[in-house]
Amino acid sequence: MWELRTPAGFDRLDWAEASSRGVVLHAQLAFGDRRFPMMLFDPTRIVQVAEDELYYDVNVVVVPEVTREAAEEEIARLAAEGRFDWLLSLATAPAGEWSLSDGDLRCGDRRFPLRVYSPEELAVALGWADLETTHWFGNHPRPTRFYAENLLVLPSSEPDSVAEAVSRLAADGFLDWLPE
Repeated sequence: MWELRTPAGFDRLDWAEASSRGVVLHAQLAFGDRRFPMMLFDPTRIVQVAEDELYYDVNVVVVPEVTREAAEEEIARLAAEGRFDWLLSLATAPAGEWSLSDGDLRCGDRRFPLRVYSPEELAVALGWADLETTHWFGNHPRPTRFYAENLLVLPSSEPDSVAEAVSRLAADGFLDWLPE
């Protein structure tokens, strides 16, 4: 059974702060004794984080409001849909070059899902009318739930930009955890 794990000592006050900030850092998805990194955001915060520069993260879960209840409900829903099952197939694989193929990350013969957006495309996918509306005080997106196995946000989602970003992420070691 999949569970949300927060850092040790994460309590009600931490959840209140996370809710006001719109993010839980250093969370994990747990299945038995296996742990996988994840990020929990509200729609406003993820767009703000992703619009400034290249942004990559794994297991990005977006809920309308960052609360323990909303997070646990969304994780249970995604787990019931089998959305996290790809993580259980991760095992040590021979090292290889990272590449893109049919929209997936590839390392040797292994494939990993990748979702690529520009900041504008991400804002719209998360329920905003456009990127600019994320900055209007008091504005709220349509209620949205969102999950990306591997989320990559770039100024441009053109194939050359994506390929260059994947090369940079691989060179910097950000993708190393996937085949391990």
